[in-house]
Amino acid sequence: MASQRREVAPDPAWREMSSALDAARAEVEHLATHDTLTGCLTRVGIAKALTVAQGGGGLVVALFVDCDDFDRVNDMFGHTMGDVVLRELAARIRDGLREGDTLARLGGDRFLALLPASDAVEARAIAERIRLAVATQPFAWDPGPLQLTVSIGMARLPPSATSLEEVLSLARIALQKSKIRGKNRVSSPDDASTATAWLAPALRAFMAAVQDGEGLHMFAQGIYALPSEGVVGWELLVRGSPGPLASPADLFRMATEHHLSTTVDMFCLRLAVPAATRARLQGSVHLNILPATLLEVATEQIVALLATPPPGVRWCLELSERQFLGDPEELVNAVGLLRRAGICVAVDDVGSCRGTLDSVVVLEPEIAKLDIRLVRGIAQDPGHRRLVERLMKMAGALDVDVVAEGIENREDLAVLLDLGVRMGQGFLWGRPTLLGTG
Repeated sequence: MASQRREVAPDPAWREMSSALDAARAEVEHLATHDTLTGCLTRVGIAKALTVAQGGGGLVVALFVDCDDFDRVNDMFGHTMGDVVLRELAARIRDGLREGDTLARLGGDRFLALLPASDAVEARAIAERIRLAVATQPFAWDPGPLQLTVSIGMARLPPSATSLEEVLSLARIALQKSKIRGKNRVSSPDDASTATAWLAPALRAFMAAVQDGEGLHMFAQGIYALPSEGVVGWELLVRGSPGPLASPADLFRMATEHHLSTTVDMFCLRLAVPAATRARLQGSVHLNILPATLLEVATEQIVALLATPPPGVRWCLELSERQFLGDPEELVNAVGLLRRAGICVAVDDVGSCRGTLDSVVVLEPEIAKLDIRLVRGIAQDPGHRRLVERLMKMAGALDVDVVAEGIENREDLAVLLDLGVRMGQGFLWGRPTLLGTG
């Protein structure tokens, strides 16, 4: 007869400790996801809510709410009284939302609401309700009532917008429109009365590119083993149609000016992945990404995007565009997650400034790409030759492979080979090739 296992009651002290740990974890989670002043979600909290909202299907609308001229409240009455007003302001915004909508305080007097399963007509009605709740009901104050207004930017979110920074970038455009039109307004880039005519022609083209991919094209440039001149990989490059966004420098300059760099960066990354698959590229496929994007977008989202490379392909993310303006230590965790997911990391433009050298040392990438300005004409420039020689010694000590960008003639190629550079790319082997959209 099988013996019966006797259940042992948990020790009361253990139960009490376990309960206390659960309560402590819940409190820490709440502090991370909720603003202590207003009770709204924090950036961390709204980022999680965005994932849920986008995963539910259907249209999601974002409302970016900014209190007009709030600085005068703090200047006139002090920050303590300003906090009182912010709590009341948050309550009025929250009262205007539906059950299931979420509200976050982004800092200061700016709030972001997410409206899942909402069409543009309903979202505008909600935004107007919030605007009127603030504008038509003065805030009780001694010695007299305080009148405030809010400007609201409304943006429909594409399904691809899965990071908070992408959402904020789109909503900021609409908020900027509200401010331009005179504050105390609800505005959207989709307003039928204007249809983005308020934007300059270059910015209209830019928004079309960001929202619809209109006019953006993907090119591939080969990466070669220099001794044999055989292709060992590819770098994917985004180019615009002839016009104000033809060059990537112009595209990202416009993005930076309008606080849309992360949105554009993620859009290009999403454009590149299927393009590489359709083109049946082989070897190491390099995709450019801004260091700021690695800080602003959850690394898990980027890993998920690159989770299933085509057969024979290994993804390599290039930290690009001379963007190392801060401490590269801030990128260590993100780079570690990428590496553990099997994604190669390269530092681009090495030698263009000290920041890139620090990043090679701190981040320990698999690949360092020599800045084009060091490579082009190196056969006639002893100074550049000495600098590349020193960089090669550093790369050897760190066990980092080196790729030389911008090789245009065989004289430069011979010098690079003599210095020990074993991979490169450039117009010597032809211009980048347009990938089909098929």
